[in-house]
Amino acid sequence: MYSVFCLGTFREMGQVPGVIRRFGGAEQLQATVQEIQQRLYA
Repeated sequence: MYSVFCLGTFREMGQVPGVIRRFGGAEQLQATVQEIQQRLYA
């Protein structure tokens, strides 16, 4: 399966661990992803 975290921008951020740090933790990242999904598929 392909992951968006393999894209250059996410690699520069440090892939998954770097993105998690930028969002302030895994729970905040998960909440943001869920909100994006809700808004996209509403």
